Amino acid sequence: MAKNFKFRLEPVLRLRSHKVEESKRELRNAANKRRRKEEEIEEKENYLDKILKAEAGPTKASELQAGHFHKTRVRDELKILGKEKLKLIEIETEKRDRLNDVIKDEKILIKLKEKQLQAHQYELEREDVIRLDEIARNISQNVDLLNI
Repeated sequence: MAKNFKFRLEPVLRLRSHKVEESKRELRNAANKRRRKEEEIEEKENYLDKILKAEAGPTKASELQAGHFHKTRVRDELKILGKEKLKLIEIETEKRDRLNDVIKDEKILIKLKEKQLQAHQYELEREDVIRLDEIARNISQNVDLLNI
């Protein structure tokens, strides 16, 4: 009767697979945050371009000064957003590296499972050959006994 294959480290493999899925989810979240930050930066840049291209007609000095301060503030916000984007890119890179590590750990267990499965199948085939050889010997002995 053939034995069923049972991988003793199956719970560990399931845990590693769960970690892979969790890391993928974390990477996806980090990428989404970075993408939203890029969109926010793009909106600010478009707004700044719109302000810079605005028609300048006869205006009061206070309005010119307020406009200048507003443009400066928008530029400062763009610098801050750029720094935040760089931090998000670093976080995303760390998440990607972590994902690669947990995928590597999972693949190691998968390869081990495949090797053990192959060894199990080889052992089953060897047992079948031994059993068939024994049957053939018994048949051969029975034929010899009948011929005597």
